[in-house]
Amino acid sequence: MAETTITRSDKSEIFEYDFAGFPVLARKDRMSHYVNRTASEHWHDDFEFILALSGGIDAWVNGKRLRVGEGQGIFVNSKQLHSYNCPTSDCTYICVLVHPSLLSASRQLSDKFVIPVSEIDGVPYVLLDGEVGWQQSVMDMLRQVYQSREQETAPLRIQSLIYRVWLTLYEEVFSKQEHRAAPKTDDRGLSTVKRMVSYIQQNYRERVTLDEIAEAGMVGRTTCRTLFRKFLNDTPVNYLIRYRLKMAAELLGGTDTSVSEIASETGFSTTSYFIEVFHHYYGKSPLEYRRGA
Repeated sequence: MAETTITRSDKSEIFEYDFAGFPVLARKDRMSHYVNRTASEHWHDDFEFILALSGGIDAWVNGKRLRVGEGQGIFVNSKQLHSYNCPTSDCTYICVLVHPSLLSASRQLSDKFVIPVSEIDGVPYVLLDGEVGWQQSVMDMLRQVYQSREQETAPLRIQSLIYRVWLTLYEEVFSKQEHRAAPKTDDRGLSTVKRMVSYIQQNYRERVTLDEIAEAGMVGRTTCRTLFRKFLNDTPVNYLIRYRLKMAAELLGGTDTSVSEIASETGFSTTSYFIEVFHHYYGKSPLEYRRGA
């Protein structure tokens, strides 16, 4: 949940890290910087940590809703489909992204302590609560990662902290089958729904049908609907509409493009239908939204 520089062809994100050649990104931000206080569904190779400093966040990981309250946090594993939103009020948070390569200084470390977590036996997420000693320790170290960015020795300090965070998580969660925070992900279903989401995000400007979405995932219409319900708690068509509206809201807030042009650019068949659907989702007309952005 941070600024990105580019997405791959599968729409997974690549980040601009804090230091060249050092794959860690630490940011403090507010959910109100996102349209409708929602960071849409995305995935990436990086491990992600979110700490809710004020207010709370609803995190969705592979279709499961998880409440991250004020003073709590969450670890989201590599390549998991996730999103965040604050349905009622704003939230200030710290986000720390770490590419697995940072923890792979040697083949032995990678093979034993990183790959099994991120690709073989990994759990999708771990919730962090200040009421649990080791979890509070992890959150404290992540705050130090953010606070260390401006120091001369920042990369050295940050790498030391990240290794300590990973050691704690490994000893308390990853190495203990009985303590896993969540069941293993349906990897085949997750890969399929990612392909379908990628198709929507790449083609939302055009006419998109349910058959085309299903074809992108190499599944039938029924399986397509089932996977969207499982991983996104939505239908394929409604997800398409939501994504179009998100892109339209960004254009309304960041450009002077007319409402009719935005409707056309984001795949809506008519301006009147766009205005109707936009008002239904956001509770205001496109022009009202623009004035308040």
